[in-house]
Amino acid sequence: MAWFAQHNIQVMALPANSLDMSPIEHLWKRLKESMLKRFPETHKTPVVQARVRRALAEALPHTWREEIEGEVLETPWDSMPRRVAALLEAKGWYTKY
Repeated sequence: MAWFAQHNIQVMALPANSLDMSPIEHLWKRLKESMLKRFPETHKTPVVQARVRRALAEALPHTWREEIEGEVLETPWDSMPRRVAALLEAKGWYTKY
C-alpha cells in the first residue's frame, strides 16, 4: 500500500471479491478453449510435469498468436470502466462480470 501511496495511485477501499473482475481471466479461458480445440492431445498428456510443460510450451504460443488478438483483447479492456462502475455500485460484492 505504501508503494501505491508514494506513486499517487488511488486504491479502491472495497476490492473485488472475485478474480473475474480481471479481464485477463476471460483471455485465459479463451486461450484454454482454443488450445484444446487445436491441440486436443494436450488434454490427454500423462501427468508428468516435464511432458506437460513441453506440450504446453509447443501449443500455447501457436494458439496465442492465432487466436488472441484484435477484438479478443480490446473487448475486455474496453469493458473496464463498466466493470469498475458495477463493482462500486455493488460495494465490492458480486457483479455480472
